[in-house]
Amino acid sequence: MTPSLKLHISLATVLIALLAACNNTNSSSGSGTPTGAPTITSFTPLISQVGNTLTISGTNFSANLSDNTVTLVQGSTEVPCSLTTAFSSTLFVTIPEAPLGIYQLKVKVGTNSVTASSTFKIAGSPPTFTNVTPTSAYPGANVTINGTFFDPLIANNTVSFFQPGYSRAATITNATASQLVATIAADTRPGLSGISVNVGGQIVSTGGNAFTVIPPVPVVTGINPTSGRTGALITITGTDFFVQPSNNVSYVNGGLAVPVNASIISATSTQFVVGVPSTGLTVGNSYNLRVTINGQPATATSAQAFTLLATPVLSTATPNPTIRGNVLTLTGTSMQASGQTAQIVFTPTAGSGATSLAATGTAAQLTVTVPVGLAAGNYLVSVNDGAGGTSNSLALVVN
Repeated sequence: MTPSLKLHISLATVLIALLAACNNTNSSSGSGTPTGAPTITSFTPLISQVGNTLTISGTNFSANLSDNTVTLVQGSTEVPCSLTTAFSSTLFVTIPEAPLGIYQLKVKVGTNSVTASSTFKIAGSPPTFTNVTPTSAYPGANVTINGTFFDPLIANNTVSFFQPGYSRAATITNATASQLVATIAADTRPGLSGISVNVGGQIVSTGGNAFTVIPPVPVVTGINPTSGRTGALITITGTDFFVQPSNNVSYVNGGLAVPVNASIISATSTQFVVGVPSTGLTVGNSYNLRVTINGQPATATSAQAFTLLATPVLSTATPNPTIRGNVLTLTGTSMQASGQTAQIVFTPTAGSGATSLAATGTAAQLTVTVPVGLAAGNYLVSVNDGAGGTSNSLALVVN
């Protein structure tokens, strides 16, 4: 090989090596510090303790650990976090030794930085539940919850009694790191309940049957009215009713093998309104009203009875047509309540000005003299039974 050829080969080798080095440099740059600003799309968890791992998701992070800086910012103080793993879209950091509290999360990649829109909280150890005493109590009673890592500051704890689809907060009256004393709210739903304790956003809960809220024993002091018809409303007054209508059950009970359920229109702790059911009751019978709270065994029954009245029914009015001054005879059922005087009502089909006259007779047949001064014309005649019941109307011609 000639010296000239050797020189050319050496130069070619150097050139190839230089090109390879350039290619390697470009490849390393591509996996190094991004040129765009980083973004934070999310991080988890939002609350944790010192020494735990925080996972940050976003864009334009560097796969090189040393290119990223993560700090927790509180006012003018920045506490650096230790990065354990880095990818272009995910960073894993260890929560540093820092005072408990709320922080902003800041990520810096090269000269670009971003701060998360949501905050991160360094919390103490999560609370634990040991037991509750007593394990059953009435609304308004105090219960003591024992455990660990509660906050001695009352405002930083919450206690709730829960059932499926329902939760009611209690009032905490005393707090230590290992014990909370809470008052069960007066309107807490009776029955088997779980208890949840929230300490600064960290929650511990018992099972759903750890505690029994004992229903208060209801007392019925009166009902009004004491008689009425299907569809009428009865107001029941008393104490220790439950404020949610769906958790009161009122039974109309009068020697029935199965009490009849009355629909509840409204409810407070001292009064609720029920509708007289359309089926299951017998006209003329008297019924006591029974109150049951949330299906519990404690019940109360009214001393007063409610009498179901019949609705008046008008069948015939004769003669028809009739003449002023003549006697009009009406037949039907339940047209006059016991001990009352029925009223016959003449209502002109055209114009206004109904005329009401006292009738004589029985619940099945009434008579009345058509007034001489009644204008001739077409009327609708109906019956009021004297106890608030009004019958259907029949057409009547007066000459």
